[in-house]
Amino acid sequence: MDLPAPHADGSTSGPASSPAAGAAWFAFFATVGVAAIAAAVLLPEVADLAKLQARRDALAHQLRCEQRLASYYAGLIKGMRTDPVVTARLLMRHANYSPAGCRPLATDPAGRVETVPAQILRQAANPPSPPQGLVVLAGKWLSDPPTRLGLILLGLAVVAAAGWLFGGLGRTRRPAA
Repeated sequence: MDLPAPHADGSTSGPASSPAAGAAWFAFFATVGVAAIAAAVLLPEVADLAKLQARRDALAHQLRCEQRLASYYAGLIKGMRTDPVVTARLLMRHANYSPAGCRPLATDPAGRVETVPAQILRQAANPPSPPQGLVVLAGKWLSDPPTRLGLILLGLAVVAAAGWLFGGLGRTRRPAA
């Protein structure tokens, strides 16, 4: 490809009419191409990292719930050994025990309060939802191999076009006459 011919006033027309403009356009297109390649390589890794962090947070939540449940049961066992009221209440709840001389009261089964272990297990079954950002969604989209390959090829094409159009790769020098 030959350089554009100069006009009567000495100016040239073309993609890079001056060396500074050519360098600016080269820098712009090269940056866009490298950014596309970087996005194709890094964003899927960011999505995988977010998935791992969400799994870590869910396991930490489940561990906290298990620790609360263990603490509850440890306190219950300690109370059963030392407090006869706790023992009697547990027997009434789980073993259909009723103390002598007491009459049963009618209660509404719908108004029954959920036990502490049931509350803790329900909380453990519902871990906090992971935050979803645009970067994570873009990373999930780019995790598809054909999409990733397409963006990498597009980035390489833009960098090659920048070098060819504005970096002097596609120009040939005219021999001095």
